Amino acid sequence: MEKNKRTGVIGIIITIIILTTLVIVTNLEAGAFSGAENVFTRIVMPIQNGITSLRNRMERKYSIF
Repeated sequence: MEKNKRTGVIGIIITIIILTTLVIVTNLEAGAFSGAENVFTRIVMPIQNGITSLRNRMERKYSIF
């Protein structure tokens, strides 16, 4: 029972941190966030393309278009 209480408290703390981060990020100006957005896009897009390519290979859809 003690372990479940700790897990619940940890979940609440993580939720509060995530919500606080979201509020801070949404209140930033677009110019301040554009540099981080470019870095994020450069990291995520190749991963997304690779996952899509793997999914297509598994489904035997070899054509790009």
